[in-house]
Amino acid sequence: MAAGISVRRENVDEFRVRFSACVDELANPDDLEPRLEMDAEVSLAELDFTLLDAYGLMEPFGSCNPEPVLIAKGVTSAGPARVLSDRHYKIRFLQDGACTDAVYFDGVNECGGELPPAPWDVAFTIHRNSFRGNVSLQMIVKAIRSHEP
Repeated sequence: MAAGISVRRENVDEFRVRFSACVDELANPDDLEPRLEMDAEVSLAELDFTLLDAYGLMEPFGSCNPEPVLIAKGVTSAGPARVLSDRHYKIRFLQDGACTDAVYFDGVNECGGELPPAPWDVAFTIHRNSFRGNVSLQMIVKAIRSHEP
């Protein structure tokens, strides 16, 4: 959520120091670790337009209605990941013969410049991608890690 305050320019550095001290004093260290809640585990074979249409019925997504995050486990790549604009990965995921295209926005920075060793567990949302008259389902990667059996 958001909050607004006004701070005089000459007080910004002091505000940062005091605000950080308050957070250090009041916050539980576990609360400062990023968490990603998964809503359901799916296989890539289950990703189709029927699921996408059902997913769309839950819109609009926002703070009171977060977009569902799915997870697919034991996923590999159908080819090398491409880097777009020096920041994003475009990956074609493969699992048990099913393939799905995915984009991992800012994935190069999130992964420290290199994807973890495959196979992967992939957390993602799904979207309808329209490009040059072709409509497809596309995964939007939220996080990726090496598969944990």
